[in-house]
Amino acid sequence: MRLSKIIFFALLFAFVNLVNAQTNWTGNVDSDWDDAGNWSAGIPDASDAVTIPDVTNDPVINIPGAVCGALTIESSGLLTSNNGSNKLTATSIDLQSGGQISITNGEVQSGNFTHAGVLTITGGTLDINGNYTSASSLRANINGGTIELAGDWDGTAVPSASPLNLFNPSGGTVFFNGGTQAISTHSSNNFHNLTIGGTTNTKTAGSDLVINGNLLISSGTLDMAADANTLDVAGNFTLSGVSFIPYGGTHDIAGNWDDSGSGNAGFAPSAGKIILSGGTTTTIATKSDNKFFNLEINKSSSSATCNSNITVGGVLDFEDGTLDIAA
Repeated sequence: MRLSKIIFFALLFAFVNLVNAQTNWTGNVDSDWDDAGNWSAGIPDASDAVTIPDVTNDPVINIPGAVCGALTIESSGLLTSNNGSNKLTATSIDLQSGGQISITNGEVQSGNFTHAGVLTITGGTLDINGNYTSASSLRANINGGTIELAGDWDGTAVPSASPLNLFNPSGGTVFFNGGTQAISTHSSNNFHNLTIGGTTNTKTAGSDLVINGNLLISSGTLDMAADANTLDVAGNFTLSGVSFIPYGGTHDIAGNWDDSGSGNAGFAPSAGKIILSGGTTTTIATKSDNKFFNLEINKSSSSATCNSNITVGGVLDFEDGTLDIAA
């Protein structure tokens, strides 16, 4: 009986240690992720939870197949990806307030991603195969690279300070590449370039969307979901995917409008207004059976040039500028 108990507790101890496997970054040797001397319990495998604290030598992903379980980056901890041949795959990432991720090249892949710290992206890819959740303390130093997202985007946390704690990239692309996805942002936040892709499912807006670059609907549908939700695009609008559903809202496009792609199932809303704005000359290209509902031209003394026939099912309003019907 005693031997059985010993065996039982030994197996239980081994199981608990397996389930709760943890190795923490120490940086005792250098910055190489793939050096056992830099870890409290050896190089992590795919099931090992990892914490990166504030230490002298911060980790750099130096191999193509770096893995870990749940990754926590504490205040003043820093994880760097700077080589296009290298990649880290984590089951989830918790970027805590004051923690930092820097991606200049290569790829960091995660399940759910919590963004409370400093996210710097100038190149490479942050591939989130779960949900993105913002916190009020986030910082986004993003001028390049790509964030790919398979889950929902919840960027609604109220920023602690403006503009310090805004999600307001000056470059780069956020690419929604999953199935059915929800997109919600705080009113002070924006995307730079936004791509709606992945499957032919619908991406549904739960708030206004501000895009300071270009919007590409390469597959699937962007559904604004409510009359109160507006779309503001400082660059070009391109629909080559399934559709754009504007509802009854007013949506402002400062660049070119192109829904002529053969892959789209049609843009023919029964409500809503598209405003073609901005001070530069832009173009309009539509698929033969597509149409606007209400269309406003407000080009600040410049023009919008039609490269195809256009149909307006509601009101065509000229506020400023010229609508040029090209030969």
